[in-house]
Amino acid sequence: MKQQIRQLEQFDLTSFISDYWQKKPLLIRQALPDWDNPLSPDELAGLSLEEEIESRIVTHKGASDWQLEQGPFDESRFSSLGNSNWSLLVQGVDNHVASVATLLDYFAFIPSWQVDDVMVSFATQGGGVGPHFDRYDVFLVQGQGRREWKLGEACDDQTPVNNNDGLLLLDNFQCKTSYVLGPGDILYVPPYLSHCGTSLDNDCMTYSVGFRSPAMSELIDDFATFLQTQLTEDDLLRAPLSVQKNGSTGAINPATLDIFKSQMTDLFKDEGRLAEWLGCWATLPKQSVIESEVSLASEDEIHSICSQLMANDVPVIRSASARFHYIESKDNSTPLAFFANGRELEIGENFEGLIPSIKKICDSRSFSSNLLLPLMNNAELREVIADSFIAGSMYSDSVSL
Repeated sequence: MKQQIRQLEQFDLTSFISDYWQKKPLLIRQALPDWDNPLSPDELAGLSLEEEIESRIVTHKGASDWQLEQGPFDESRFSSLGNSNWSLLVQGVDNHVASVATLLDYFAFIPSWQVDDVMVSFATQGGGVGPHFDRYDVFLVQGQGRREWKLGEACDDQTPVNNNDGLLLLDNFQCKTSYVLGPGDILYVPPYLSHCGTSLDNDCMTYSVGFRSPAMSELIDDFATFLQTQLTEDDLLRAPLSVQKNGSTGAINPATLDIFKSQMTDLFKDEGRLAEWLGCWATLPKQSVIESEVSLASEDEIHSICSQLMANDVPVIRSASARFHYIESKDNSTPLAFFANGRELEIGENFEGLIPSIKKICDSRSFSSNLLLPLMNNAELREVIADSFIAGSMYSDSVSL
């Protein structure tokens, strides 16, 4: 199976990177001219009934009367909502619906470690979530019906928000420009730009492709936790003894400060250690039900899934939740480190034949099952592949579970 290269129409990537990315919004008319909405409103509602899927309903009666409900929901809730002014939002739909996962192929110009997920919203006429801003980049893909997007001022961490029932809304939103999007249109919204979307029809569906903007506090905390597994009791801070002037034993002198700075920064200068942490962090599943070291698949399931993949050349689709990444090393003995689901995988001594497949699997959202064949002789890699199918983060219509 030859991989299909998908590109947005009416889209200049060079201009986008230099002029728009994280700077200003961009409307791309008919970016997907042959768009075929991959999910029906009923299917989206069905996902919101599931315990393990994050979903919300937002209703409003006026400009300031907004209400948020958290899922999972009962079918009867939808029949009581009426025909206007409400919206259903379901998070991570790409993790559960293969046709939604393939939407990410169009955004392959952004490194996949930055992809968060695809949120899908359905709205009746007048429905939306109110004026707000996000701290991350998002592409708003119009899937069905029409939605008006009003864009306002850029916000920051000092911008006042009203935490109305869990909705962080802007009380003083001022519209500067507006667009009406139809099926196949895409609006890029950079971080912190205030915006407000309102459905103009009774069957409006929007696919929000969001990207990660991790907080520095989160990264430092995770790196510190990682270091705790790396450092031993013999890794000590050793400060040289110096004569304190005028008996000032309570002083921490500049030389001591320099020693602390040097030894702490040396931890970040260790490229091998930093790469190992980054690969594990970038591939950590968004929601971990079990420890990453524990396999979801039994031995029989691993054998069954891998046998089916080896028997035929079939298309495989990988969602954003199957986080596979590699880091190329300057060390010729181990030129590539392979990470999946929060851990580094041991690819063994005969890694030369595995590297092309590993790179293609990490780089592609959809690929031929033949790419997986070189990995089948490695027990750890077989387990990860089977786990991904059991978890639903890899799909193939030709593989039965």
